[in-house]
Amino acid sequence: MEQIIFYRSERVLGNGGFLCFVMVILSIVCMITGFLLDNAYYIAAGIAGEIYFGLCTLYIVYSIMRPKAKLIIDDKGIIEKSSIGSIGTITWEEIDHIYMKTLLGKKYVCLKLTNEKSTFSRISVWKRYLSRINKLKGFEPVSIALHSLESGRSEVLHLLKEGLLAYQNHEII
Repeated sequence: MEQIIFYRSERVLGNGGFLCFVMVILSIVCMITGFLLDNAYYIAAGIAGEIYFGLCTLYIVYSIMRPKAKLIIDDKGIIEKSSIGSIGTITWEEIDHIYMKTLLGKKYVCLKLTNEKSTFSRISVWKRYLSRINKLKGFEPVSIALHSLESGRSEVLHLLKEGLLAYQNHEII
């Protein structure tokens, strides 16, 4: 299997960037209103909003200009970096089965692991905690958000299942 790389959707990033830019403008309006009304709370809220949403806008612009792979599928397994709680490299050997689940209209690919303890022993405590939150929501600890990837949902699921099946049939060693 050749290496297949998926990036974050520019459309999703663009929408987020637009919303952050609008919030920067609203924060400026809030700050100006604070100066006109001589209200320190409005001024502080405006400055805080400008800083926070300004940094978010810069990060989104940077992410669009220099995209990073969010999901890589190859003959060794997958490298998943789609969210803050992603655990990185997962070999085909560690995956028991793959299925899709929906939460609030968003689709996720869930990976049922053969031995969660050994997989999670190599990641940080913070990421283990985030994985436990996935379980509380009724997901597998490893769930890949498909709505943020540039490719079609069914294509990602199909490629992951195809890779796992190839491994299980000893076509990939």
